[in-house]
Amino acid sequence: MDNQISHYKIISKIASGGMANVFLAQDAYTNTKVAIKILKEEVSAKEKILERFTQEGLLNLNHPNIVKILDAGVHENTPYIVMEYIEGQDLENLIKGGKRLSVRKALSIFTQLLLALLCPQFIYNTP
Repeated sequence: MDNQISHYKIISKIASGGMANVFLAQDAYTNTKVAIKILKEEVSAKEKILERFTQEGLLNLNHPNIVKILDAGVHENTPYIVMEYIEGQDLENLIKGGKRLSVRKALSIFTQLLLALLCPQFIYNTP
C-alpha cells in the first residue's frame, strides 16, 4: 500500500470489508482527516463489482445522516472513494457490542436510517 494517494497521506488502516479496505488519511490541501475506501485488488478486475463500487461514490448526496463523499478517482488502476472521516463507533460494532440497546436508542438509530434512506437525492439518483 502506498503512503500517498493523490494529495491524501495514508495514516492507518481503519477497516476491511469484502470489497474494500478503508484507511484514515490526511488531506494535504486542507489538513483534515478523511477516510479513503480502496477497492481490493482481487475484486477490482470483476466488472460488476467495479461498477457497484463506483456507484457508491454518488457525489451529490447531501444529508446529515449520510457520510459525505468528497472525492473519487483511480490510483494505479485501483478505484478509491474519499469520504469525510467521522470519529466514533460504527453501527455494526454498536449492534455486535453485546449490550442490549434501549428502546429509545434503537428507535433513534432506526429513525436516522429511515431519514437517510428517504433523502430525495438518494431516492431519485440511485440507479
